[in-house]
Parts: sequence; structure tokens; C-alpha cells
Amino acid sequence: MRLCRVRRPRRGHPTNTSLVKLRTFTSFSTPSSTASAFVNLALSHESILLSAALFALRDGSILQGLCQQTDGAWVYSEVDLNAHYGNTQGKFVSGESGFKDAGRNFALELSESSVMLKGELNDEGSCVGAEVDVSICVVVKDGGFEFVKQ
Repeated sequence: MRLCRVRRPRRGHPTNTSLVKLRTFTSFSTPSSTASAFVNLALSHESILLSAALFALRDGSILQGLCQQTDGAWVYSEVDLNAHYGNTQGKFVSGESGFKDAGRNFALELSESSVMLKGELNDEGSCVGAEVDVSICVVVKDGGFEFVKQ
């Protein structure tokens, strides 16, 4: 992996100069613990681990990146994770919304097998560490990010 700066991929989209990791895969194998989540993806969807790159988190909740279209072209895409994840007792919950208002210090942590959203969420008045693998629910469809509840 190498670090690079995200530049404006297309005119009219916001520039993000945060350092992110550029990940290139020549092959991919899923750990057995997450394999079943990937099997459930529809054939028209691709894992963001395979078909997206240059991930960044803007404003604490907007996942940005480049997504690969079926013709091989890369296009800018984003999805607001705050609209798809909520907070229940200090844990991220998919299919709900509003985690950003109930927490702080949100960041992405990338690995070859996951794209983790990490932060501190409110649990009965105190903030506790929380994380969720967004690569399970965020997929690439038609060259853009899409949330699919698992």
C-alpha cells in the first residue's frame, strides 16, 4: 500500500486532501468469518474491496472514493453513512440513521479484508469505542456506492 493525496476526481466534486491509502488487489480471498456476507451480495453488486479505491471520510460520515464501472472506468462516488448507520447503546447499527449526532472522532481504517468505520459513540452518557465494517453493507453498483442492508 502507498499513501497519496486525493485530488478532485471530477469537476464539481469536493476536494479532499486527507492522506488515504491506495489499495490495489491482484487477487482477493475473504476470511471465513466474513465470507457469508459477501455470498449474500447480488450478482449486480461488487464488494468495495474489489471495485473501489482511494477511500476517504469527509465530515465524519461521508464515505468518498473512486468506483470502477463495468467498462473499467473509475468514477467519483460518495455515500452518507450517517443515513444508514445509527447508534444503539454505543454500537453502530445498520439500517438506522444518525450515528454522527451521537458520537465523535470518526475515522476510516483500511485493510485488505475490511473498511472499518471507527469512532466513539454515546452509551448512557459516556462515549465508548465502536467500529463497523462498512464493506459488508456498502457495495459498488453501476459504478457508484450503494448501501445494502445485511
